[in-house]
Amino acid sequence: MAGDEWPVDTISSNCPPLSSSSGVFLFLVHYSIFPFERILLLSNSPLFPALFPFAPALWLEYHDSMPESIRIQTIGVVHSPFRTREEMPIQPPGAAKIEGSVEVFPQYVAGLKDLDGFSHIYLLFHFHRTRETRMEVVPFLDTVLRGVFATRSPRRPARIGLSIVELLAVAGNRLRVRGLDILDGTPLLDIKPYVPDFDDRPGARTGWLTADLQQIRGQRSDDRFS
Repeated sequence: MAGDEWPVDTISSNCPPLSSSSGVFLFLVHYSIFPFERILLLSNSPLFPALFPFAPALWLEYHDSMPESIRIQTIGVVHSPFRTREEMPIQPPGAAKIEGSVEVFPQYVAGLKDLDGFSHIYLLFHFHRTRETRMEVVPFLDTVLRGVFATRSPRRPARIGLSIVELLAVAGNRLRVRGLDILDGTPLLDIKPYVPDFDDRPGARTGWLTADLQQIRGQRSDDRFS
């Protein structure tokens, strides 16, 4: 339900009549006057129950009323040499020399300002060819069932993919990129700059994944995640 249509009487239906302080609490949360981080910090204070006597119940009902699904706006489309999954690289290291382009829809072109100063970018996209969701999958480079959130499998509930590519040029609403491991025609959800000081994590563990870079570069996709 959209925020401007939220029925206050619905989320307070199991609570006693609102005190003025609890009404203030609900107003602050509902209209985002207080960021959630501040609300959470305030809720840890011993004064919180006295200031907002019915706020805990209201908070739980507000949280439980959040939608199970949301609508995400597509901002563009990815153009690549790959028309089918078969023989695609499974990750950007296997597509180091593959070039393609990203087309950004006209209404979002202003958002590309200053992006050309970055050498690499994140592309967030939708796995539009995947029709099935599974909580356990056998990933590439392995033979064991793994939890889908411990893999890069497209059979995820939200079907969101993520790739880091090299940004070669920005021309109007087109980005020329290299290292592309994404199907042609894939809907684009977002673009973010890659910043090593933000994103690099020296010593990061890779869990079950024991394949070396050579194996990753050589692995090709198949139809297992259709």
